[in-house]
Amino acid sequence: NLGELERHLQRNPGDARAWAIYARVRAERGEFAVAESAYAQAVAARGRVALDPAIWCEYAETVAMGNGGRLAGRPETLIARALQLNPRHPRALEMAGSAAIEQERYVEALQHWEQLLELLPVDAPQHHAKAEQRNEQYRHRLEGETQNRDQRDTDLAELQTLRDDCLV
Repeated sequence: NLGELERHLQRNPGDARAWAIYARVRAERGEFAVAESAYAQAVAARGRVALDPAIWCEYAETVAMGNGGRLAGRPETLIARALQLNPRHPRALEMAGSAAIEQERYVEALQHWEQLLELLPVDAPQHHAKAEQRNEQYRHRLEGETQNRDQRDTDLAELQTLRDDCLV
């Protein structure tokens, strides 16, 4: 019950796990400003919650949703914190790549998604082979200093497909 959780937080404002749960509930309801504030409380408590990169990714996603879905700016800073905690965190790598794509930093996006590719399970060879083949194509395309706008749009679509393949 949300009311019980709110009363618990009033009595126990340092309960980071409860703040994270409260943030999730509010985000699911589309109350992104309230959820953002709750995530701030959760990570400020300096316990295990603040050291969990998944929480930082949730926090970044909530801030982005309150900002029209854009990952640039504060969400990207929160994603960077998740990567500081775990440089191989799959969701943080995916989000960092998406943030880079959003700002047309294609090489950086590729770097994040190449790291994500390395994390694919060994028992998923079809995904690994397909994504590795695409990676090689993108690496060659993105090495050139100039690209026309149509090629960049094509690269963007292909990079997003790579990301999707990595997440399957």
